[in-house]
This record gives sequence, C-alpha cells and structure tokens, in this order.
Amino acid sequence: MTDELLRDLLITAFEGGSNYWIREVDVVRPKAGDIYDVPLMDGGCMYVQCDECGKAYKLDRSAMRRGSGVLEEKFPKHFSDAVEEDFDATTADCWLQCCLFGDVIFG
Repeated sequence: MTDELLRDLLITAFEGGSNYWIREVDVVRPKAGDIYDVPLMDGGCMYVQCDECGKAYKLDRSAMRRGSGVLEEKFPKHFSDAVEEDFDATTADCWLQCCLFGDVIFG
C-alpha cells in the first residue's frame, strides 16, 4: 500500500470508522505537518487509546504496514477494497484495528 493510501485509510478511520471505540489519541510529532502524516514520518507516531480497555497502542509506519498484512491475510475482501481504493468507514476501521491489535476486536 502506498503512503497516500495509508493516509486515506487513517483519515477515514479517524473521521468515521473507528470513533466509536477510540477514547483519545496522543500525537508524537517530529516536525510540522498534517496530523494524518505523523505516523508516516520518521520518528512520528500516535498513541491510540482504546475506550474499553484504556490501554494506548502505538501507531507508526511499521504498525501500519504490519496491519495491512494482517488485513490482507485475515480480511481479504476489505484488503481488496482498500487497494482498489473502493473502501468505506468499515474497511478503514478494520484496517486500523489490524494495525493496532493484529485483529478486528470491535464491531
């Protein structure tokens, strides 16, 4: 997946797909830039706190790549929709959960 696609999935997840389970997001910003670019920057990341468990999970480029692989393996229809850029909030939510948890645990 390209950086642009990862950014688009992140925006879709944060703006609609995953807001039902996210409590808080803390951003580690290594330099100025759009908040959605932060996890793709060297040294940039977000800590996404889960509403139910209260634990914060690190989201960075490595987690986004790993989560994309999990999505491809466990949820091939969502992966296909993502790479074909025909995804919705549900696909973006599944992708973000795969990035953070290695599986879909909500929804």
